[in-house]
Amino acid sequence: MNESHLTVGDIEQYDVAAPDARAAQHLAACATCRARLARARRIDTALRAIPRAPTPPDLAARIDAAVQARAAQEQAPLARAPLIAVATIFSALLVVWFGFEMLIAFEDKSALEFISWIFSHPELFERHFGDTLLAVIEIIPFSEILLTLFALFTVVVLAQQWVEATLAPRPRAWRDGRGS
Repeated sequence: MNESHLTVGDIEQYDVAAPDARAAQHLAACATCRARLARARRIDTALRAIPRAPTPPDLAARIDAAVQARAAQEQAPLARAPLIAVATIFSALLVVWFGFEMLIAFEDKSALEFISWIFSHPELFERHFGDTLLAVIEIIPFSEILLTLFALFTVVVLAQQWVEATLAPRPRAWRDGRGS
């Protein structure tokens, strides 16, 4: 009870517990608090009069199944972590292999020397633009470059998934080994 009126807690407890003498005295003298108590009693009566829906008999089983499904869902990334790690390693090996193949292709075709020669003679682009462009396109090992870039992208994506799977927060019960 505060100095001027009963608090909400005092009013809620009035019917539950025996009111103290000060609250009873205050209610006898304060029309505002009596009105608040009457309104609280009307609300309580109305709430108790609302028909209650029966609890479905399988509610506990459904809740348990949902909790288990959620726990399994949260464990799934951790279970996939070894597979993701292996895929990341193989993808990294592909990056090395494709990168090596790309370097060999550049070396075999003398692509870097040709490109530097072409750019040191800009008049070739002015006089024979189409032919020069086709020669540059033909000598650059695009397939090796694309394969290397795709493999590199795959490594980055898989590494990110592996980090997320291993560092993902797990429920406390699972971290403690209690599970279920």
